[in-house]
Amino acid sequence: MDEQLKTLLEDINALKNRQEDAKNDLKEGQEETKQEMHKKKINNVEEKIALKVEERVRSVKKKMEEKIAMVKEKIERTKERVEERFKEQVEKRIEGVAENFSLMSQRVEDLEKKLLASGNTTNKTKFVLAAPVHVPSSAVPLPHQCQ
Repeated sequence: MDEQLKTLLEDINALKNRQEDAKNDLKEGQEETKQEMHKKKINNVEEKIALKVEERVRSVKKKMEEKIAMVKEKIERTKERVEERFKEQVEKRIEGVAENFSLMSQRVEDLEKKLLASGNTTNKTKFVLAAPVHVPSSAVPLPHQCQ
């Protein structure tokens, strides 16, 4: 019976050892599972962060493109207004020059008539210009000197 007890004790000890090994294996498995779940959680959070960052970048990019388009439109409108003002100024200057030319032409015609009229009455005096006469180009009408 001692032999049976000894065998029984050995079997019990072997069973305890296997139970302890199984317990350790289970503990290791749980730890590995815990670490894998932790890694998956981290990866999941990283993916969510990456998606949110990507979405935010798209949103900011879209807003920037809209702002750029608005600025381009504003620049175009400003350019058109400046061109229109410049065109109006040029047209006013052209009108001023045309008026001056018209006034000068009328003045020259008046002077020619007076010269012809004075030349017909007295043939003694003839005017010949030795140098060209300076004609001002201002928009102010010329005063009538010879009347």
